[in-house]
Amino acid sequence: MQAFKYSLILSVLLAPAASFANSYDNLDRNASRPSHSHAKITPEQQKAHLIKIQAHNLKMHLLSNQILAETDPVKAQQLKDEQIDLMLFKIEHRKKHRMEMRKHNPEHKKPPAKPE
Repeated sequence: MQAFKYSLILSVLLAPAASFANSYDNLDRNASRPSHSHAKITPEQQKAHLIKIQAHNLKMHLLSNQILAETDPVKAQQLKDEQIDLMLFKIEHRKKHRMEMRKHNPEHKKPPAKPE
């Protein structure tokens, strides 16, 4: 009987959280963003871009696994430095991309409106 009470209380308490999670998953994250004709890419370009992202993510995970498995502190630090360089490269690439977009479209200068 006690277990039933606990499960009933948990179901009542967790129901709003589950409802929120489902509504969040169905939210269109791009609804507030304007559609730009120059921003459309072909499926081949999109696939090539996703392959680059996948390669970057796999390299990051590989380095993380190597860092965790490494017992030599000097070698582990070298791997960490390599991982940081990879992270900095991605940050610089994003920054460069944003600057290019700002040149093409002044709308990109404005930060997106935060939903309330």
